[in-house]
Amino acid sequence: MKTNCEFVWLFGTSAVGKNTFINKLKNNEALRNRFALNNVVVCQESLKLVGDKCPTNDTRNILIEVISKMPKDNKSVLIKGQSVDLYDNKLHEKLKESYPSGIHKIILLWVEPSELVRRWQKRAIENPGWRDWGDGSNALERCTNAQNEQLKTIRALENSFEVIYINSTDEEYRSLDVNLV
Repeated sequence: MKTNCEFVWLFGTSAVGKNTFINKLKNNEALRNRFALNNVVVCQESLKLVGDKCPTNDTRNILIEVISKMPKDNKSVLIKGQSVDLYDNKLHEKLKESYPSGIHKIILLWVEPSELVRRWQKRAIENPGWRDWGDGSNALERCTNAQNEQLKTIRALENSFEVIYINSTDEEYRSLDVNLV
């Protein structure tokens, strides 16, 4: 399908701050301008189909159909990505195939590993049943490995997608030099 739209996938490990970043983008023009995101519309279903609301990997495949029905002219369609989208379903690639004339971007949020451990632990307390990846003596290693795996996967996509790396350790949202991670 032909479109003058951009599609922006937001990836990052659990507790990296994807929802917080989306909410900040919606209400902060300076932040949108910093990362060249104009007229942002959020794919609400990408926010809802997570965790236990996404019983199978295939459940999120519906996002392609949902996005096809969204207003797109001169918009930045923001999609909250999940690991299943990146590794299993490859929804970012399917969307690009559906809209080859669109601009396709990926934003990867990254957090200092010690802060990510703290967030994982906090989330486990606030949400009983959420697996506590921050528990145990190797929590820092698990956090580091999870982020490094996503970083490696996203870096391999740099020839096909415009990629923006952002440090979301605090709410300053600074560009991240991935060579220093």
